[in-house]
Amino acid sequence: MLLFLQLYADKCEAFEVNPLEKTYDVRILFSKNTIKGCYYRPEPDAGKPLLVLIHGATYGRWVWDVPGYSWIDFFVARHGYPVLAVDRLGYGTSSHPNGNILTPRCQVQSLKQVLVKVKRENAQRRIIWIGHSVGGLLGNMIAGESRLLDGLITIGWVHGEKETKIGPPFSEILKNNYVTWTDAEREAAFYYVHGADQQIVAHDNSRSYPMSRGSTFSFFSPDRFVLSRIDIPVLLAAGEQDALWIGIDLEAESNLFKKARVATYVQKNAGHTCMLHRSYESLLDAIHRWLEKNL
Repeated sequence: MLLFLQLYADKCEAFEVNPLEKTYDVRILFSKNTIKGCYYRPEPDAGKPLLVLIHGATYGRWVWDVPGYSWIDFFVARHGYPVLAVDRLGYGTSSHPNGNILTPRCQVQSLKQVLVKVKRENAQRRIIWIGHSVGGLLGNMIAGESRLLDGLITIGWVHGEKETKIGPPFSEILKNNYVTWTDAEREAAFYYVHGADQQIVAHDNSRSYPMSRGSTFSFFSPDRFVLSRIDIPVLLAAGEQDALWIGIDLEAESNLFKKARVATYVQKNAGHTCMLHRSYESLLDAIHRWLEKNL
């Protein structure tokens, strides 16, 4: 009976969620831009680390709060973690400079400026980066180049062989500095059809953004040069059926981190955007367990 009550309590929302819109001024290539996001503050404050959620290409901060798949409900309302979710430059409500300049290096420079300001506002709080896809690449670069992070979680970003036949053709990438993916291209790249709800896939497609052309430089994995410097706890997660990669091997991936304590998690029946598959809560549970153990 006590076990039942504990499990029931764990599923209930124990914290009030207070969202606060945030605007961060950043400079890239001598021009002023703004990165916008939302800070979700739990009440009461349990003093837990701040989770900074960074989306991948074609997404925005909305991806972390999809009804029925909400990270805000799970981490803030249920477990009392404060969360900051932002739109990267070129996406959502943040500035949209020329997409050609929004390379991984440029995104890292802008997000480092955000993190400096976040650390000033949260001086006594540890900061954990959770990045999906390109968001994971950017987290690797920041963790390897600075002391701004206390923990790193990457989802769907590895250094194996990429599936080059998925996504917009090269001819489309050449046309505009922001590249629109068709619904069919996104579904083939981001979803495992047997593990996803088609209504969620349709919702995803309806909210997607064009990808900044500078994002294509992620293909060269610029984070490789700094992985060996990362010395904070790391969790590598990926969907079992991720179509963007040929033969995901997270154990081999963990060997690239020479100084870090690395854990891995493979989400069953999930594709690249594994947090929007039916098995999403198994990923959230794995992240929660990792946070409790390492931080």
